[in-house]
Amino acid sequence: VLFGVVYGAITALFLFFKMLALGNGPVSITSLIVCCSLIVPTLCGSFIWKEHITISQVIGLVLLFVSLYFVLNLKFNTKISGLYIVYAIATFLFAGISGVAMKIYAKMGEEAKLNDMMVIASLVAFILFFIIYFCSRKLRVRKENTLFSVEKRQKVIFRSLKYILLCGITSCVYQRVNLFLSGELPSVVLFPIFNGMVIFLSCVAGVCFFEEKLTKKQIWGI
Repeated sequence: VLFGVVYGAITALFLFFKMLALGNGPVSITSLIVCCSLIVPTLCGSFIWKEHITISQVIGLVLLFVSLYFVLNLKFNTKISGLYIVYAIATFLFAGISGVAMKIYAKMGEEAKLNDMMVIASLVAFILFFIIYFCSRKLRVRKENTLFSVEKRQKVIFRSLKYILLCGITSCVYQRVNLFLSGELPSVVLFPIFNGMVIFLSCVAGVCFFEEKLTKKQIWGI
């Protein structure tokens, strides 16, 4: 129960700061920061759990970061605020801590209680997001009232509901799979594969469903 509460809080804080970072800075740099957070659980796996890292795996990590640089099509000439840097650092830390928490639970040998832990974590994350939503809505309610009517706000909420449900279901599934794989694979294998595949599948989805065109750098990176 305690671990579920802690893991749910970590997940909620990671998603909260990630949304703030995306809302206040470049998407490409934020995506790179999230992907680079794999360094945290990878190093913890090596130093804390004594997982062996080979030279070829280190080279693979370097190549992964190089490919991410090209795939995300980074542009560093964008003006970045100090507030974005704070959000980005918090996103990096909580994303990394989330990976470490997965590994800790896998090492506890409580696989039989994994589903129960996930339910508790999801409930905690839901409660925290509800509190965040309620507080943030109170702060901007006057501004919203001047920009949107009640009917328009309701339409936006109902239009977004299907995406909210889809994101929630998808998040639960990949968190469940991640927690299982954390006990089966070394950190240096699991987290780079996971983060690399997220970017790769995002590019594929962009091309197939949103008619995005990849640059030569992005194709080379993939």
